[in-house]
Amino acid sequence: MTTVFKFFYATTFILLLAGCNKQTAPKAVQPKKENPPIQKTTQKKENPYKDCKKHFQVMDHASSYIQKEFQEGYFVLNDVAGAKAQVFLIESNSPTIYAQNINAALKSYQTQYDLAQKNKCDMASYNRSFLDEIKDRIIKLENQNEEKEK
Repeated sequence: MTTVFKFFYATTFILLLAGCNKQTAPKAVQPKKENPPIQKTTQKKENPYKDCKKHFQVMDHASSYIQKEFQEGYFVLNDVAGAKAQVFLIESNSPTIYAQNINAALKSYQTQYDLAQKNKCDMASYNRSFLDEIKDRIIKLENQNEEKEK
């Protein structure tokens, strides 16, 4: 009986080793597939700079502040002389509170304008010199007052 067990164990061992030593046929090398040529599509380049909106908000706030101050302080009252005097004080960097506030708003506007222009934001609806618009309104108001006097 021992020989039967030896024979059984030997054949089982051989079959086990034969199953573990499984040989596979070598894979044939497949040629690389060529990718179709990449077609360039013309797309509108968007500005990757994301802070344009922030610059525009600051510029809008500064310009609305200046317009509001001149509108309420001088244009509503038709005070051409006062508006001209205030523009002079602003341009000469006067230490008055009103001139300092307007100059701070102009400086903020100018800084944001320069940053937005540097980063290639769409600046079509913004002017470089905001004080020139105020001067134009003063001239129009002056002309209206002269027409009323005639």
